[in-house]
Formats: sequence, C-alpha cells, structure tokens
Amino acid sequence: MQRLPELGQKIGAPIIPVCETLRLCYAERPELAWHNADTVHMGMYGGYAVACTFYAALTGGAEFPPPAVLAQQVGIEPGIAEFIQKKARQALKTYPLPDASF
Repeated sequence: MQRLPELGQKIGAPIIPVCETLRLCYAERPELAWHNADTVHMGMYGGYAVACTFYAALTGGAEFPPPAVLAQQVGIEPGIAEFIQKKARQALKTYPLPDASF
C-alpha cells in the first residue's frame, strides 16, 4: 500500500485508500462480517467502508450523513457506522490525496 500514492503521482491519478480503510476496520473489529459468506464479495459493512472512503475523498472530508439514517435505511447500527466513518477518515490521513481536481 505504501507505494500506491507514488504510483498515483506517476500516472497522474489519485489513489483512494479503500484497502487501508478495510485493513483498519478488520484489525479492530474482525468479528464483523466485512465480506459475504463467499469470502470474496463485500458484505454490508465492507461495502459501507468502501463508500465512506470514496465519500470522504471526493467531498474533501465533508460530514457523513447521520448514522441514525443508516440504521433506518440499511440496518447498520449507528455505533458501527461511526466506527467505519472514523476509519475512512484515518485512512485518508495516512494516504492523503494529492491536490487535484476530479
């Protein structure tokens, strides 16, 4: 993962650190179902982690929708949603995007 930002600079494309978000999430909460039963495709929490990472990157760190909204719409508990959002922000601090317009 450390070389991806360098690669992004070399080819002129931002690298959004989804893998880092997932790594951080899994390291702290391995009991959550990050993948579906097939262990290949993202589960609800993994998909939300991907979405949070893109949202944070593309909005420049704008506030996430309230976790209570997620609880109603997709069944992610507010505490888990906040945890995933925090890890997405942490990943972007570790691997910041270059100043670029999309």
